[in-house]
Amino acid sequence: MIYAWSVNTLRAATVVLVMGLAMSLLPGCGGSGRTPEDASAASRAAANRRLQGTWVLASFQSEVPLEAMLQGLLAVQVGHLRVTFDGDRINALGPGVSATRQYVVTDAAFQRAKVTVYDDGIPYQVDGEFQGNQIAFHALTSPWRGTGTLVRAR
Repeated sequence: MIYAWSVNTLRAATVVLVMGLAMSLLPGCGGSGRTPEDASAASRAAANRRLQGTWVLASFQSEVPLEAMLQGLLAVQVGHLRVTFDGDRINALGPGVSATRQYVVTDAAFQRAKVTVYDDGIPYQVDGEFQGNQIAFHALTSPWRGTGTLVRAR
């Protein structure tokens, strides 16, 4: 029972991490003649487009030590977990992990974005920053508070 909970928790965390990274791909959008609401919507839409595609989890460091089983499950995912964004859903596939969740880009400006991933109605917040072919992210929601990177898959 504990193992099943740990795997589900890892799946949710993986989705949140990936979403956080992906959301950081947002470019700054704006222009003359646009209202602030239009510019904000355009920035979120542009970030969502940049996020689409497949990414690989390159790193993750929890803010608090994880229990041994979760740390082991996480370690197996680094370099192997593939996260695909399709515009409103995220799919995470890795060793022992297969999860699909809904996500929304809630804010975006320049190279930064904020994303909310929903796992059975529970929101997980992630901030991210696009850095070339990577996304540096900060997962803000417990139990997966921490930082990591996603790298665009080749």
